[in-house]
Amino acid sequence: MKRALVVVLTLLLAPVLANSVAAEDAQRGKSRCAVKDSSGLLKVVVCPPGLDEEALRVAGEEACGIAVLCNAWIWDDASKAPREAPEGQSELDPKYTQSAVAVWFNDRKGLLMVRRDQH
Repeated sequence: MKRALVVVLTLLLAPVLANSVAAEDAQRGKSRCAVKDSSGLLKVVVCPPGLDEEALRVAGEEACGIAVLCNAWIWDDASKAPREAPEGQSELDPKYTQSAVAVWFNDRKGLLMVRRDQH
C-alpha cells in the first residue's frame, strides 16, 4: 500500500517539479540565450529582452564555459547583434557595442551592463 502511494505521489508531483526546475532555469537564463557566433576571444550572445543581471551573468558564463580569455557580448535583439564575431573587441563596430545590453568578462568573472542614454 505504501509503495503504491509513493508511486502515485511521484507521478502526480513529477510534472510540478519539472515545471519548477524549468522555470528556475529560464529565470537564470539557461536555454533562453544562444551563442550566435564566436571567435577566439569573443562570443556573440542573443537573449530575450528583459532578463535581469543574474540571468545575463549566467548566459555569459555559459557562453564562455571554461575559456579564461573570453568576453561574451550580449544583445536582447538579434537584429542589433553582429552576424559574425570579430577576433577581438577592438574590431567590434561601435554600432554593435552601443546596442548591446551587457558584456561578460570571463577572466574577471564580471558583468558590465551597457547603459543607454535616455533621450
